[in-house]
Amino acid sequence: MEIVNRKNQAIKNINDWEKEIPKKDWVKGRSAYSLAEFILIENGIEKVKNIIKDILKDEIIIEKGIPEYEVKFDKFGGRGRFHDIGIWGKTKSTNKTFFVGIESKVDESFGQTVSEAYISGIIKRLNKENTKKPERIEKLLEQNFGNKIKSKHFDLRYQLLYTTMGTLEENADISICFFIIFKSSSYDKIKGKENYRDYCQFVQNVLSEKIPCDIDNVEVNKLIIDSRKIYSVYTEIEVD
Repeated sequence: MEIVNRKNQAIKNINDWEKEIPKKDWVKGRSAYSLAEFILIENGIEKVKNIIKDILKDEIIIEKGIPEYEVKFDKFGGRGRFHDIGIWGKTKSTNKTFFVGIESKVDESFGQTVSEAYISGIIKRLNKENTKKPERIEKLLEQNFGNKIKSKHFDLRYQLLYTTMGTLEENADISICFFIIFKSSSYDKIKGKENYRDYCQFVQNVLSEKIPCDIDNVEVNKLIIDSRKIYSVYTEIEVD
């Protein structure tokens, strides 16, 4: 697989990857650094490839990856969804394209709840600040839950709503949202358990179907969001 930055310049080593990451996020043992090591040093792409092959039941070709890849997922402007790495490829037998949006974590949370994010947007708007955050959240709720929005959906993590949409909006025949949890030396078990609970809560609230996977320690669900299908993968990896 070719790994390049957003200017199509080759990323050959950890130092090249570091240049693409906000300085505050580049800490050994945390998610951004662990993902770079996983991909560049630990043959992580082969592990990702094997999981995708198992899901799609087809041989695949992985063509390109771009760290910190942004996908615009609505018309409201501002920042889009930044995938820790976006990966493109195609299936061999059917020649279908796929896009994989990878979200890496150690024990970092999935951010604010929908309620917290929505209220912060309303406060900005009441204070005459220029924001489309409330409208963005309302649209995401509609896309995820149609006309069956309930109060419990405001308890979900906002990041999970836009992570899936930021994967679906990249042009591809098959969409895969891929969560990798790195259990490094700085991993906190309590925080990790809370994050997994938040992930499960999201999956259980959208229209979903569990998909069998023959690879150990990998959980796969097929979600229907905005009347479209997306695979959601969750896996934990032990690292030194």
